[in-house]
Amino acid sequence: MIRIMKAIVLEEHKLEISFSDGTNGVADLSGLIQSELFARLSDEESFARFSISQNGRVLSWDEALELCADSLYLKVTGKRPQDILPGLKTRV
Repeated sequence: MIRIMKAIVLEEHKLEISFSDGTNGVADLSGLIQSELFARLSDEESFARFSISQNGRVLSWDEALELCADSLYLKVTGKRPQDILPGLKTRV
């Protein structure tokens, strides 16, 4: 199970993230800020006020806004869900 070990705020709504498997990379979340749900994070100061859950499975800005480690891992690596979840079946 992939866990977030560390996340550092970069400019323009990007995070440099380190994962439990040794993967490191940048997650560009600027597209999320365009959605109504995440719009309140458009301010860089608000965006920087996140926390990583104790078990490393969630990055959250409060109890209402969360991103799971798997979705961030996919964003950083460019992998598909079936690449990291071998039991997942894909439809043709």
